[in-house]
Amino acid sequence: ARSVDDIVAKLFLRAWQGQTGPQPLGRMQMISDPAEASDLLSRPADFPKYYSFLTQLGQSRLDANGLDWEKRRDLTQPLYRDAARTANRANLTAAYDRWLTEDAIQSGRIGRAMLAAASEVFLHALGGAVDTGPIADWLLSLRRTAILAQHVAMFDPTPAQLHELQRRVARQRQQLRTMLSHDSALTQHMHDRLVQLDHSIDLLGEVTINLFAGTETTVASICWALNILARRPQTQDEIASQLTQDGPDAPALSHFIQEVMRYCPPVPLLVRTVARQGETLAGRPVAQGQMVALSIVGLHHHSDH
Repeated sequence: ARSVDDIVAKLFLRAWQGQTGPQPLGRMQMISDPAEASDLLSRPADFPKYYSFLTQLGQSRLDANGLDWEKRRDLTQPLYRDAARTANRANLTAAYDRWLTEDAIQSGRIGRAMLAAASEVFLHALGGAVDTGPIADWLLSLRRTAILAQHVAMFDPTPAQLHELQRRVARQRQQLRTMLSHDSALTQHMHDRLVQLDHSIDLLGEVTINLFAGTETTVASICWALNILARRPQTQDEIASQLTQDGPDAPALSHFIQEVMRYCPPVPLLVRTVARQGETLAGRPVAQGQMVALSIVGLHHHSDH
């Protein structure tokens, strides 16, 4: 695997072929066995998170461990919890209606429209009201940087690739800082949160990674759902009929969303490292420093479950 697209393709191929034993994936060892997955995720101190490609963009709760993770969680989790309330559904609908216009659909810019809407929802949860059209364009550019960062993390990069990654990250951090600085409500809200918690947290990095991860996973899931519905008009009609009858809590919709997330998980793998010597994973010896990639795709397609 030499690219992110290649990695995802291999994850699906191995899942369909029922391969559950450890597999090589760049510098990583990929697993999808449920027993090994359970052991890996239930012992975070023994198998800490490792996302060096995200860390290049900024430190955040996504790649933090232990007490550092707890502080970062407390910075954003209350805001996400408030944003997830049923009372906010009207605002969610309005954001997507505003960006998913007929022009966006006919011009083939659905992906950008989705990013703009998801960014609006995300930044509103953090107390902001910045125009998210430029944010969507910035996220599209950030995708290319993230692909290079993932390549650097998983394979053997050249000095030129490392230099290019550092240059891109510095430029994009400054671009985001400039865009967010125009949103005084967001700036004040996040500053107030930091005063309550810990001034040492890199606020720009936290916002960058949460924005990137939160919007990319949302947009990926919605686009997978649209792709599947477009190829299954009968399913689309069945869901629409039940929505008309039962409203937004119709079981058919929630079941469909859950199956989309199972079949096409927006995060295809998680990465951990082995913290100490003499460690075992579900009884199998693993070397200290080994990177272990848990294939969520493989886990969700496991033939025993």
